[in-house]
Amino acid sequence: MSKLLNRVLAGGGLVGMSQMAGATGGLDFTAVTAAIDATTIVAAISAIAAIRILPGVAKWGYGKVLSWFR
Repeated sequence: MSKLLNRVLAGGGLVGMSQMAGATGGLDFTAVTAAIDATTIVAAISAIAAIRILPGVAKWGYGKVLSWFR
């Protein structure tokens, strides 16, 4: 997951590279940070949590349904 995040951030940095030079000659990272939204981060964390939790829930549910027929 870290490699994917690094690629996304690097891609956003390359796209906004021409806009990053500020009036004072310093770097302006607003183009990069504006692309990263809080809802995107929450959705990504929720998706990772679902991927980690769902196999255990499915196994528990499968066992529960089988126990009804024993």
